[in-house]
Amino acid sequence: MKLIVISDSHGNGVGIEKIFETMKFDYLIFLGDGIKDLKLYQNLKNVIAVSGNCDFFSDVPNERVVNLDGTLILITHGNKYGVKSTLNHLKEKAKEERADIVLFGHTHIPYVEEWNNIYFANPGTFQRKPNGMCSALEINIADQKIDIKPIWIKI
Repeated sequence: MKLIVISDSHGNGVGIEKIFETMKFDYLIFLGDGIKDLKLYQNLKNVIAVSGNCDFFSDVPNERVVNLDGTLILITHGNKYGVKSTLNHLKEKAKEERADIVLFGHTHIPYVEEWNNIYFANPGTFQRKPNGMCSALEINIADQKIDIKPIWIKI
């Protein structure tokens, strides 16, 4: 199973369209701050989204736990856990939920760490940079093995 994870698009709807036009994946996971950029795709079965602190008036939840082929994934924007300062609160939540993977945004900084057999990952920002590059994550899950790597997508 292949997941593409993005966060903090802040107006880069064109970039999201490019993902759907050019990439193959089983699920796209969006971690908030730009939920309006996802509007054309938000209701697709292979799109899982949460809202962020800049998604004013959104009815999309700020957090969810999903089971994808036996892998429990905690999905959150991260602002309510203070992820810009520490991951300690998010780590407690991950243990409580028995998550295998925790995906969060908010910091705009790509990050991947394994802690106590739980993967914590942040795709960075999908906001378009001057060179046209946007950061994301590619996650491959097969035979109960998890591979997470940061990727760059040219818009």
